[in-house]
Amino acid sequence: MELFDEKEKARIKFQQVQVEKNYFLGEFKENVILAVRKQELDGKILREVIEVMKREDAVLLKINRNIPLKKVKVYIDEAEKIGIKYRLVDGLSFVGDVGLVVVSKLSFDNAKKDVILEKRSQPYEDLGLPACFSEYEGQRICTRHFIMLMDKIPLYAERFDKLDILDKLMGKKCPICEEERKGKKK
Repeated sequence: MELFDEKEKARIKFQQVQVEKNYFLGEFKENVILAVRKQELDGKILREVIEVMKREDAVLLKINRNIPLKKVKVYIDEAEKIGIKYRLVDGLSFVGDVGLVVVSKLSFDNAKKDVILEKRSQPYEDLGLPACFSEYEGQRICTRHFIMLMDKIPLYAERFDKLDILDKLMGKKCPICEEERKGKKK
């Protein structure tokens, strides 16, 4: 009876590994440094992905072929610049919402670690800031929102610039304030 249990356990383990492999675009989880969900691939560069691609152990960038090329072109260009291979993949057996993975030549003991990049707005939402902060990284925001950001996540302040008097004279408005106004009108 114990032999049957061992065979059954091995079969179940094999199935779990296959499902996991299909989730990470054909890669074993222990070889994945970072995975990004399809909805996070919107054509804007995610700094975390670029940083991971520059690691010495990063050897391959795998991208789900179902994602429009214009949304992932920035990563393909960066992979060519860095000198790591990239591959567009598709498969009927792929499951889940992973759209991009950075693969390592080494195996990690990351069975308990979540290798999927959290959504871009998550750090802002976790600290009580509006999710739209993530949409306007790299833009100028008003002093009020800049101070809110400095109070909650000072490290992220470098991702924004403050609107200055010249911007205000030219009619430039804080995009986060504009989002808040739109939200109140609805």
